[in-house]
Amino acid sequence: MTYKTKIISASMFAIFAPFVVLAADKDLKYLINQIIDYLNQVLFLLMGLAVIMFVWYIIQYFIRPNDSAEGRKQAGLYLMYSLIGFFVILSFWGIVNILRNTFGDNLGNQANRPSSWTDFGNLFPPSSSNPNSGSNPGR
Repeated sequence: MTYKTKIISASMFAIFAPFVVLAADKDLKYLINQIIDYLNQVLFLLMGLAVIMFVWYIIQYFIRPNDSAEGRKQAGLYLMYSLIGFFVILSFWGIVNILRNTFGDNLGNQANRPSSWTDFGNLFPPSSSNPNSGSNPGR
């Protein structure tokens, strides 16, 4: 084997060995949730980059206008592209949240969550030292 082949095979082994070692018995729902979580993080990053790009071209267009009309026109074009990018990213974000609500549990552990906005009885369980531990005098 050549030196290049050895380096490539060693790096591939180093990259993929943890997948074999840490492999667990997971179902398809877990895999889909992992993919959705990854897409959600990527969309956060893209949204941040789109905001930075939008602010930068606002500065280019309004605050620091270029001497030439061509530079101002170019900045206006990029402002339009960034607005289109916002729309596309938010659309993908909606699709990811639809997938999350379809396949995954969006709220996590619901053991101590109220069932409605008026039901807070399960958040504060009665203590054993309270003489009214079996009743709720507020209701």
